[in-house]
Amino acid sequence: MDYLQRMYSSACRLSNLIEGLLSYSRIKSKSKPFQFLDLSSVLKDVIGDLEIYIKERNANVVDSKLGYAWCDPSQMGTVFQNLIKNGIKFNRSERPEVIVQCVAHPSEPNWIQISFSDNGIGFDKKHEDKIFTIFQRLHNREDYEGNGIGLAVCKKL
Repeated sequence: MDYLQRMYSSACRLSNLIEGLLSYSRIKSKSKPFQFLDLSSVLKDVIGDLEIYIKERNANVVDSKLGYAWCDPSQMGTVFQNLIKNGIKFNRSERPEVIVQCVAHPSEPNWIQISFSDNGIGFDKKHEDKIFTIFQRLHNREDYEGNGIGLAVCKKL
């Protein structure tokens, strides 16, 4: 039975890796024309898509009015999803929380800045570049699930 479980786990990891690689490789080729979108609506759709993931981990996502921006809705949804999942995944709290906020950009008029903050484990600033590189992880797979692709996708988008 142990061998079957290990084979199943390996197959799931491989499937997730292939899915992540496909997502990463399609970024340039699947870009659609930008649309003027209500980002709050995109965020609500992502939270709906992650509803089971959020409930299973007893997490809370606090959203606020995000405003409008010119973007590809699919790509923006992917960024939101990856950042929310990371905030929940890399967390030891009994009640993981991700807060999504929007403010005016400090130096660019007519721009907005969206921030994602959480009560997770955080990371040392010296690893800031590493975590956005594909396949780079700060923790081993036994501690936290994942394949090291999510934040690289966010950076590429």
